Amino acid sequence: MDWKCANRPRQEEEYSFSIDCMVQFSGEINLMTLGPASKEWLDKLKFDERGLIPAIVQDAATQRVLMVAYMTRQTLEQSLEIKETVFWSRSRKELWHKGATSGNTQSICRIETDCDLDTLLIFVAPRGPACHTGAPSCFFNVVYSEGKGETH
Repeated sequence: MDWKCANRPRQEEEYSFSIDCMVQFSGEINLMTLGPASKEWLDKLKFDERGLIPAIVQDAATQRVLMVAYMTRQTLEQSLEIKETVFWSRSRKELWHKGATSGNTQSICRIETDCDLDTLLIFVAPRGPACHTGAPSCFFNVVYSEGKGETH
């Protein structure tokens, strides 16, 4: 099965997709597209005191949230270069290329930031389950639901 992102523009720049940032001006929300080959947008991101930024990973096709991980500037740059997710493992204190050993990699389709530029939303085409348990998503433990018989 081919897991390419259908909406990814084919360009010859350094990065083959745009980084979109939702910015609020005077109560209106505008989409600001930062140049695909530009690294200037990286300087605008707000990493925490440890140099980390949370990354919410979402399936580009189904819109389901798959996982939450953390990135450093280095792992974000590496992700952009290889067009697959690379994170920072807080427990092992090392780079973690998602799926490098399992084959369950995540091809990046699009990256957005929140209004404060301190959280990333990464849309991916997953090549297998996101969770180490083998589940498609790391979010499967329902702790509250008003509906009956809801499944994910």
